[in-house]
Amino acid sequence: MREIILIARREFLARIKNKTFLFMTVLSPLLMVGFFVLSVYMTQMESTQHRILVIDESRLFMDRIPNKASLVEFEYSNEVLLDAEQKFSERGYTALLWISPNVIEGGAGACKLFYSKIPGYALQNHIRTALEKIVYEEKLLANDIQPEVVRNARQHIQLILQQVGQKGSYADADGMRYLGFLMAALMMVFILMYGMMVFRSVLEEKQSRIVEVILTSVRPVKLLIGKISGIALLGLLQFICMGLLTWLLSQGLRQTYLSQSIKLYEVYKSQQATVFKNGAETDFSKLSRFDENLELFDLFKKAETLAFDHVFWVFVAFFLAGFLFYSAFMAAMASAADTEADAQQFLLPVHLPLLAAYFIAVQGMLNPDAAIVQWASWIPFTSPVVMISRITSGIPLLTTVFSWLVLCISFGIMILWSARIYQNGVLNSGKKTRWLDLWRWTKKHH
Repeated sequence: MREIILIARREFLARIKNKTFLFMTVLSPLLMVGFFVLSVYMTQMESTQHRILVIDESRLFMDRIPNKASLVEFEYSNEVLLDAEQKFSERGYTALLWISPNVIEGGAGACKLFYSKIPGYALQNHIRTALEKIVYEEKLLANDIQPEVVRNARQHIQLILQQVGQKGSYADADGMRYLGFLMAALMMVFILMYGMMVFRSVLEEKQSRIVEVILTSVRPVKLLIGKISGIALLGLLQFICMGLLTWLLSQGLRQTYLSQSIKLYEVYKSQQATVFKNGAETDFSKLSRFDENLELFDLFKKAETLAFDHVFWVFVAFFLAGFLFYSAFMAAMASAADTEADAQQFLLPVHLPLLAAYFIAVQGMLNPDAAIVQWASWIPFTSPVVMISRITSGIPLLTTVFSWLVLCISFGIMILWSARIYQNGVLNSGKKTRWLDLWRWTKKHH
């Protein structure tokens, strides 16, 4: 045990002083919180104001295209298109909408939008939708069908996904699903990133031949466990630091940049509770409208319903177990190579299962109960990525714990198998290793 502690301490101290480690520890929380701030900013960002001149030669759309709050204003004219096209920008208009006389017949190029200030997708969609609606109503009238009859017959249904917890609590399934997808991608990246630290460490020690001296005083399995444990502790420390910094930054953000928006959100939730309680008897005239903030409130709701503390610690647990499993595998592969170029062929069996696990996790978003998703949650090569994508879907705690235990036991088997390859591989220099050699080394003892 003393040898393992000494080796782990050396690996830990050699990397914690690295400037890259300190930089990523601080940068990662800033990026995560910054991404959330960007999402909030985009929901509150003011759009470009447009003043649009409309020349309607069909005479069907006069004064019927709705303005969009204070952002889009339509003005109508009977002037000639050629004259208006040359001067609309000088008169303060940002765009010119021309509607041909045969638009109701669906003629090609029935409408054109000339612009001096480029219109965004939202504006284009607003104009297109408004024109299509008016044409639709005109065609209904042409067939003696009142548009109000069709309009009243349509009913928009909003499907809200909420999972009921064991104590009757609710969770936003849509927000949880996207978090699971993000967690799966992060798990794959972190396992590869920290696993490559072990891979390069083994390869460097073999190339410098110092490992031959070390193996005279310590068993290969202890050397591997010490090396992997040191980097695992480094990863654990970095995750805890990143989690703490992220929490501090989010609290500071909540008290400053988001304070006013959160107050409005609390009022919005209070009004929703009132409507839910009183139903049709609610006096809606006394309620405030939050049409411009609904997208932001939806973002708050998803962030509010996510159990970040639970997800964080489960992520750390599966990262440690997954890293230990894959790093043992990668250490064995590194010991079989003499150069970085030779080592690339042995990384393929590491990358393929992780990539497969990622694609299975994506499939799990579409069909969480698929057989391949459930089986991949138990197979050690895929379970770290797939299971972390499923925990946000509310699977039982016992299932999560059992999958983690299987992964830990698999690490114990993998470290013993890797130690055999490692013991023979680091002593094999000057000869290119083949896959058949790895098989022979698993049965060979020194």
